[in-house]
Amino acid sequence: MAIINMLNKRAIRILNKYKKNNMNNDEKTNSNSMKTDIKIDEKIETKLRLKLPQEHISHKSAEENILEELRNVNENYPLITSKLNNKNVILASAHIYFDDKNQTLKYDVIEPNLNEYMHEIINRTIEELHENLDLEFENLKDKNEIQNYLNSKIDEIWKKMNLQPSQENSLILKYYTVRQVSGLEIIDAIMQDPNIEDISCDGIGMPIFIFHRNPIYGEMATNLLFNTKQDLDSFCMRLAQKAKRSISVANPLMDGSLEDGSRVQITYGTDISRRGSNFTIRKFFKNPLSPIDLMKFETVDAITLAYLWYAIEMEK
Repeated sequence: MAIINMLNKRAIRILNKYKKNNMNNDEKTNSNSMKTDIKIDEKIETKLRLKLPQEHISHKSAEENILEELRNVNENYPLITSKLNNKNVILASAHIYFDDKNQTLKYDVIEPNLNEYMHEIINRTIEELHENLDLEFENLKDKNEIQNYLNSKIDEIWKKMNLQPSQENSLILKYYTVRQVSGLEIIDAIMQDPNIEDISCDGIGMPIFIFHRNPIYGEMATNLLFNTKQDLDSFCMRLAQKAKRSISVANPLMDGSLEDGSRVQITYGTDISRRGSNFTIRKFFKNPLSPIDLMKFETVDAITLAYLWYAIEMEK
C-alpha cells in the first residue's frame, strides 16, 4: 500500500512538471508569434509588388484629358436668326461653357434684353392677338405661313395702337410675341437646337436640363427655369394642348407627341410630384439614323446588321 502511494505521488509530480513545461512552451510560442506580428506590422512597403495594368493607366490619363478639355469648353452657336436689311440677325443663341462654381458644363440661352416698356407692348399685343385670331390661324400648318400671318396681324395691332418701333426693336418684339403665341415660350429656342436630344424640367425653381448629342457635353443645366407654380402649370397645360391631349388634377399623367414628332411626358400638379409639375421632351433626328450611320458611330458592326437583315427577311 505504501508502495502504491509513493507511485501515485511520483506520478502526480511528473504530470505537474509536464503541464508546466507545456505552459512555458505555449507562452514562448505566443510571445514569438506576437513579436513576429509586430515586426510584420512595422514593415512599410516602399515599392509596389505588382504594376498597374497599362489599360488602367491609359484610362486614367484619358479621364484627366477629358476634364482638362471640359474646362476649356467655350462654344457659341446661333439658334434662331432673322433677316434685317439683307443681314442675318441672331435672336437667340447657345453658349456652352465650364461653370467654375459648380465644376460642370452649363448651357445658356442668350436672348435680347427687354425693358419694362417693351414688356408692356408684348403683353398688350398678345392680348389683342388672342381676341383677333380667327379660324384661318387654326387651319395653318406650315411654320412659315404661321409666322407671316402673325407678322401681318401684329402690324395691324400696332397701327391701331399708334406704335412705330424701330426696325431692330420691332424684330425683337415680334420674336417674343410669336414665341409666346405659337411657340413653346421659354424653351422655344432650345427646341430649335438640332444638337439637343432631351429636355427636362423637374419642378418649380429647378433649372431646365438638356442632353446634348455631343458625347463630351452630355447632360447640362441651362439658365432657364420656372419661378412660380402658376407659370409651370400653365406651361404644362400648353404643352399638353400642343400634343392634342388633355391634362388635369384628376388625370395628372400624360404621354404624347408634338407636331415635330418629339415625344413628351408630363406630370401635372403636386399630388404625385412634390416639386410640382414636371415634363420631359425627347427629340428625334429629322432624318432617322441609317444602318450606315450606326456603323460609322461604331454602334454595331456589319455582321450584326447582316444577321438582323436576314432574320427580318426570314420573318424570324
